[in-house]
Amino acid sequence: MGNIGLVAPDMYTLESARALVGKQPVPIALAVGSSEKGVAEAAKLIQQGVDIVISRGETGKSIAAAFPDITVVFIKRSGLDIARALGSARQHKEPLAAVTFPDTLARIVAVCNALDIPVRPYPLENRLEAEAVVLRAVQEGAARIIVTAATLAPAQRLGIPYGPVLSSEESLLEAMEEARIIFHVRQMEKAKMSLLYTVLNTTDNGIMAVDAAGIVTMFNAVAERHTARDARDVIGRPASLVLPEFDLDQAIRSGESEPNALVRVRGETLVCNIDLVRVDTVVSGVVCTFQDANTIQAMEATVRRHIHASGHVATVHFQDIQGHGRAIRESVVTAREYARSDATVFLAGETGTGKELFAQSIHNHSARNRGPFVAVNCAALPGHLLESELFGYVAGAFTGASNKGKAGLFELAHGGTIFLDEVTEIEPGIQAKLLRVLQEKKVMRLGSDQVNPINVRVIASTNKDLKKLASSNDFRQDLYYRLNVLLLHLPPLRARKEDIPLLCAFFLKNFPQAERLPIFTPDAFAVLKAYSWPGNIRELQNVMVRLAATAQGKTVNGKTIRALLDWDGKKEKESVLVHDQAEVILQALRETRGRRGEAAQMLGMSRSTLWRKMRAL
Repeated sequence: MGNIGLVAPDMYTLESARALVGKQPVPIALAVGSSEKGVAEAAKLIQQGVDIVISRGETGKSIAAAFPDITVVFIKRSGLDIARALGSARQHKEPLAAVTFPDTLARIVAVCNALDIPVRPYPLENRLEAEAVVLRAVQEGAARIIVTAATLAPAQRLGIPYGPVLSSEESLLEAMEEARIIFHVRQMEKAKMSLLYTVLNTTDNGIMAVDAAGIVTMFNAVAERHTARDARDVIGRPASLVLPEFDLDQAIRSGESEPNALVRVRGETLVCNIDLVRVDTVVSGVVCTFQDANTIQAMEATVRRHIHASGHVATVHFQDIQGHGRAIRESVVTAREYARSDATVFLAGETGTGKELFAQSIHNHSARNRGPFVAVNCAALPGHLLESELFGYVAGAFTGASNKGKAGLFELAHGGTIFLDEVTEIEPGIQAKLLRVLQEKKVMRLGSDQVNPINVRVIASTNKDLKKLASSNDFRQDLYYRLNVLLLHLPPLRARKEDIPLLCAFFLKNFPQAERLPIFTPDAFAVLKAYSWPGNIRELQNVMVRLAATAQGKTVNGKTIRALLDWDGKKEKESVLVHDQAEVILQALRETRGRRGEAAQMLGMSRSTLWRKMRAL
């Protein structure tokens, strides 16, 4: 079944149409019936999917009135159709009457006047009076009647000579062509609308359109999800009633678009762009596009993470931190607890104790783990460069600045974590700006007067005594208290010497050129544990790299370790005993079971020197 149907008001028109429809490129369904019967036949066609109906005269008008959503194409009566009906009357000069409805009657009279044929008009008001009017025309002297479908049957019943105004093949073809064009235009419109609705329903934005009267005309699936309203309940109704939160009437009244408006709907904050639709200069409606603010923030974080992925992603987790000793395990437990909070974390510890490993782990186990992790070494850049890196700048802010400007590290860390390593190296002037950023959660680029809000968690660290620096006014006290919220002291390696064998195996195993791991003798571990490790884990890693490069597959003893440490009896290294000398000596004595000669050899000093230090301590 096609989308076109034809309701013929009489059998003649039906047979003529049947002979033509087979030649049409679009199928046309046929039915016959005039007036009320024609409306009933049209209803059947519509139920079968027809939305374009071809008909004629009063039957067509009745169908159009009964089904206002259906397109009715009228079969026009041409002058030629009327002239054919007048053919015999012209020859016989019979008294002629025309009985039909006013529209057609006027055309018949016009053609008769043009052909100089006298005719008496008899207009009909409805089909029920057709027979009476035909009879009256005969009684008043008409020898022949020009009839249409409305008066054909009465003339036939009364046996009165008549000339029917029939639809010619040309008129039928013209109506069919018009219906076909409408059909193809609609198909194109349907294809465009289908594409439009597909686009509207596959976007991540909610979209709502209203006309100039404020009536909702479009409401996509995303809008349904955000508002919990069904499009069928919204479209066709005033937006001010069904969705008053958006206040689209205000945009229509003011004639101004409103970008980035914030609207609260069902507990969600939506970012809306309200744009006017104009035809020439007249506002014909409003289109509102909106999206969940949290989604926008997540997208922003994703974009920033992809664009600035290098150095802005945390790769370490707590399970990557090596060690089974009590000191390091307690630090990990505390750090896990801190990860659940969003407060500022301050990591205190000597150089090489793994402060950045803890910072990355805290970020990865926090609610911000999907956001960026931006690490900056505050000691690596001079003051003016550090300021521009932290806070960003606009084009032309200073000599050598990029003509496009640059986002600062705080902006890049939005939605995530910024790690300020060696924070005590920040100059006083920049400390003041940093304090303002931490207090206000806003950042202003160099050379700009625009303030950008940020949502960043700060983790700071130093290998110095920050409290002492603050007391001596070498570091701002207000910034110290702003940073020192969740304090975590990381243990030095000399406080967790039981982890040294595990760490050695870990570093050697991960050395890329290591084919065969060296074998440690007990006195090798004794020397490693006796050493004070001023460079902590980083220094141990360096020693293991040197060992892997020079002693693959070999047995490593204490002498080899002392050589790698440049620690021998000829040149005592007092620097290795800077931290906790008593603990170092006691550890050596424990490893050698109290044998002072072996302990002195392990420590790289003479027996007398060891004895002297023991007395001093």
